Amino acid sequence: MLKIVSLIIFIVFVYSPLLFATDRDAVTTEYRESIASKGPGAWLTEKYIYFSVDKVCIRKQKYSGTKETRAATAELLFNIGEHFQSEFYTKTIKPDILKNRLKIKLIQLNQQHTNVFNMSGMLVADEDIGNCTRRRTMAFEIESYNNAKQSMKTIDIEALKHDVIEEAFVSNDREFLAAYSFQLGMLESYISFSIAETSSIMTKLNNNLNVSAIKKAKKYREQLQHKISTFKGKNNCSDNCLLDKNITASPLDITSVITTLKAFNGLVLIDKTNVDQQHIAKEYFQRAENNFNQGTHPEQIYKDLSISLLFNPNQVIALNMMGSIARTLNMPDSALILHNRALMLSPKLSTTLSHIAKTHLQLGHKVEASIYVQFIINYYQWLLPDTWAKTETARLAKDLK
Repeated sequence: MLKIVSLIIFIVFVYSPLLFATDRDAVTTEYRESIASKGPGAWLTEKYIYFSVDKVCIRKQKYSGTKETRAATAELLFNIGEHFQSEFYTKTIKPDILKNRLKIKLIQLNQQHTNVFNMSGMLVADEDIGNCTRRRTMAFEIESYNNAKQSMKTIDIEALKHDVIEEAFVSNDREFLAAYSFQLGMLESYISFSIAETSSIMTKLNNNLNVSAIKKAKKYREQLQHKISTFKGKNNCSDNCLLDKNITASPLDITSVITTLKAFNGLVLIDKTNVDQQHIAKEYFQRAENNFNQGTHPEQIYKDLSISLLFNPNQVIALNMMGSIARTLNMPDSALILHNRALMLSPKLSTTLSHIAKTHLQLGHKVEASIYVQFIINYYQWLLPDTWAKTETARLAKDLK
């Protein structure tokens, strides 16, 4: 279809003098007197807009010819599309990661409008201007030009942005989602999307860490610290910005889950837990869950979860529960690390994102909390859903107003 449209446009470009004979004399006169000397570009007058390109000979010869005409036509079509693109495409689209993908979608939509516009053009110059250079110029009535611009303004940029993010979620494009999270200021989400789920285990089991695991952990830790430093520099964060803070283990954390998490930034590689370890982890988690559901003994819940996570560090529910208790015990710094670890295991879990928003709010990070809340609201349908998260996020949105 696109080839057919391009062929039609090319035919119009070649034979348009026959189609616009009535206006040709006036346009040609204006072009010769006012436009020709300006060279290639887009030139606006009272009644017309002119698009002009110069194409140097493709191979060594005395004069330009058919090949240069075709090349000039293709360039002219491209320039007209680019002109309309820059006319209405906002340069303030944030974050920058969206711009390239959004531009592709805009070009596809613009093609419909510019094709119609191109068909209304009048060819006023197709000539060799010396030095083996082909000049090709089209003129368009101002009314046609304004109508085309107006029709393009109906394109919903916000809807297109939404489409770009939806595609990333559906295809699980972790690289894009990581960059998007970073530019939004969601450092925890950036980390979770950046690190492969299989290489982000949090704690030591029986103190058995092989040399390879330690080397990999050190590498990831250095990369993460660099990213955090860059983030702090760009966003003027204080020393207690996000994860980059010294954490003192609570006496309730009897297996030092928090200390280990902080020491390795959640990036220690370990062997998979065995059946016996998982059994012990489940037993202590169930004890914690029973007290949690009854709303009693927060200190004991914290201790039981600490033991459970020692034997199985890959429990998203346990991590979020322990983080929630940490907030209750006024330890939001520890809570943020626990929720961040949960997010690494499941980057699109709305429950964890809501917990992180609540924790930032408790820390006084209203900007970060607002970003997470808005993110959940905007993209909830592509996140892993949770009724509690949906309700809590709505409540947080009201509190942040």
